[in-house]
Amino acid sequence: IYVWLKQTLPVSEAAAAAMGWDGDQIAIYGAPGQETMVLATIWDTLADARAFAAALATSAGGPPGAIDEDVPAFSTPRGPAAIRTTGLEVTFVLGPPGSSAQSLAARLPAP
Repeated sequence: IYVWLKQTLPVSEAAAAAMGWDGDQIAIYGAPGQETMVLATIWDTLADARAFAAALATSAGGPPGAIDEDVPAFSTPRGPAAIRTTGLEVTFVLGPPGSSAQSLAARLPAP
């Protein structure tokens, strides 16, 4: 998580956002050039989960507030994305260019 975040965030921010990481799973679905990535993470505390989600939104190029429930999906230079924090879990979905950000958000687990 830290290595991923430090590619786009200052090292100190990436380190702070990675604190409390408890594990993750990543999966890639779809045909070449039309892949959708799903990253599911688990955190030690609710504060850790929220801090990571906020850093991830910034890292992915999301707008301020991208992790709020009223902004479930957003566009990034790599395609549409959605982040959902549910308790200690943070799920991030990044779809292929041209896909619908709202359809990605609809597939996230309910809060």
